[in-house]
Amino acid sequence: MFLWVRLMGVAEYIARKAIRSMRTAEIYGFALKAWGRSLGADPDVLVERIKKGELNPYDVLNNFIAYLTARKLSPNTIWSYYIGLKDFLVSEDVPLDPLKLKSKVTLPSSYDVSTDRAPTQEEVKRIMLHSTLRGKVIISMLTSSGMRIGELANLRIEDIEFGSPTKIRIKAKTSKSRRSRTVFISNEAAEYLEEFLGNRIERKDENVFINVREEKPQPVTTDALYDAVMDKIFKAGLKTKMDSESPRYALHPHCLRKYFFTNCLSSGIDRGIVEAWMGHKFGLDGAYLRLGEEELVKEYFKAMDRFTFLTGNSGQLKSRIEQLEQELADLRKQAEWQAENAHFFFEVLQEFAPEACSKLVETKGMSPEFMKILERIRRKEAEDQSQKP
Repeated sequence: MFLWVRLMGVAEYIARKAIRSMRTAEIYGFALKAWGRSLGADPDVLVERIKKGELNPYDVLNNFIAYLTARKLSPNTIWSYYIGLKDFLVSEDVPLDPLKLKSKVTLPSSYDVSTDRAPTQEEVKRIMLHSTLRGKVIISMLTSSGMRIGELANLRIEDIEFGSPTKIRIKAKTSKSRRSRTVFISNEAAEYLEEFLGNRIERKDENVFINVREEKPQPVTTDALYDAVMDKIFKAGLKTKMDSESPRYALHPHCLRKYFFTNCLSSGIDRGIVEAWMGHKFGLDGAYLRLGEEELVKEYFKAMDRFTFLTGNSGQLKSRIEQLEQELADLRKQAEWQAENAHFFFEVLQEFAPEACSKLVETKGMSPEFMKILERIRRKEAEDQSQKP
């Protein structure tokens, strides 16, 4: 399952974990890989040494924690890796006493060291401008649907129903909550997706994202999509940290879910519906279940404009057109008022100071705008004279 696994003990353990959760299997796999690297040996070999009494299991766990701490992993990651290694040792019949674990193994205090934020609409646009078509598909789908990046990596073409908006079916086996749900993507994302798929759109059993460099195309991994997003963030000049001690950058793939969440709420969509779209369990038990698909579509359309970055924003465009039309109407009224006043002024000037009026015209002492208005008046007077019997 993992290229680094060479012995059946670890392979079987990871396979068992994958039955319940692919994500847990992945994290525990990374933990065991790190453990083997820390001691320069295969995990299965190390287990045999523990069983033979060559290694003390409590010292092994403490040394592993020290190794991870030295590599500046976050406390939460250290805890996850520790639990993974401990669970693996228990599965290999290594005796671990709970009381001894509590007294002999020291773990770091768990606290939140990650500092990140949701991107602005302009920043998402900037990231997409630095993306290939494939990158635009990844970013626009994550941003407009609230999907997890792992769910996107496992998405098949058969799970997509193109329309307005396009529907995506998230299967229970690929969802963190282990419950199926339907989400939507923006029309912009759907356009990019359709162009990206091309002729593959009929290959319903294929994953949306595949590694075409392989002789037999294989689905891409979650890590590959994660790296692809981070690459676009870097190219956009947005790969920065809000806190130098934070192990994460201010923007990363999960932040696109934050963008989706905050903009749905800002658009007036019920929080329970938004939570359900994002796959949160309590959301799937609430308002999401009480509404039919038509109502959910109407709710989604409230936020659609916020998920459109490069192909035009219908709501904002409509507002801008209305604004420009109003400005044009105001300018027309102003021009008519100026023309009427200019005509009156010129008639008064001709009647009471004809010589000054002629001199003003001859020397072009009037502004270009006034001269244009004057010319229009003269043409109109000429037309009126020609129409007299």
